[in-house]
Amino acid sequence: MPIYPVRMMLSTSSKQSAPLSLQPDIFGHSGHHESTNLVRSKQALTRPWLASPKHITCRRIETNSITSAAWSVLCAQYLTPPEQLVYAQFPVNGPRSQEWLLGRIAAKEALQDLYGYEPLTVEVLATALGQPQFVSSHSILPKVSISHSHGTILVAVADQAVGIDLERLDVRRFGDWFHLAFTATELALIPKENRETALVAFWCAKEAVAKAVGTGLEGKPAQWSLVHASQDGKRVIVNHKNQNFEVQLWYEAREVVALCWC
Repeated sequence: MPIYPVRMMLSTSSKQSAPLSLQPDIFGHSGHHESTNLVRSKQALTRPWLASPKHITCRRIETNSITSAAWSVLCAQYLTPPEQLVYAQFPVNGPRSQEWLLGRIAAKEALQDLYGYEPLTVEVLATALGQPQFVSSHSILPKVSISHSHGTILVAVADQAVGIDLERLDVRRFGDWFHLAFTATELALIPKENRETALVAFWCAKEAVAKAVGTGLEGKPAQWSLVHASQDGKRVIVNHKNQNFEVQLWYEAREVVALCWC
């Protein structure tokens, strides 16, 4: 069962753009975003991930697109006071704080694409199980899932339960640890060709399903069983508590993305 790399359709070049310097014109004008006819109060920082299905709004951004002086400005422009309290608990300008902040920005911009809600009228807070959720007085609030890997952030927003998981392939390599996450039956579904990439992709599939269910893996990956994989490796079925969940997979030279909706 070969795994073939699939070039994802991105709205911009795969090359990284220059870091955002937050000059006044970045936030000082309104205009139509390319994926919506809603008018924004400021230009979007994130960009659409066009590989996603039409009924799911996905946006992405990289931490290296933001200059060091911009983080405090972004915090004030996008985070409510409760969110700022959470943000303040991270090391200043550390990788975790940057990914956390950009995840909230991407989620809010995806929500703005759908409903036009201004960022400061919505909060992205954690559930009791640590999964992100929109909190607001707005009557319509969809589901949200956030993933980040070594400075790349990808968010999915949908009117149904959704889970997304991204793993960068160009930053670190994966060894025997992933074999601990799969049973012998599951490993039999993973091809020998491009096996390392397939292991990462199928792990992402488990993560995506667990996010869509709303619990996360909770440290028990064996409870999320791979029961089927398509020949091209772009579709897998994960079973959890006798319920099957379909996951779509996308492969690129630098990353793997898994997306589940149910």
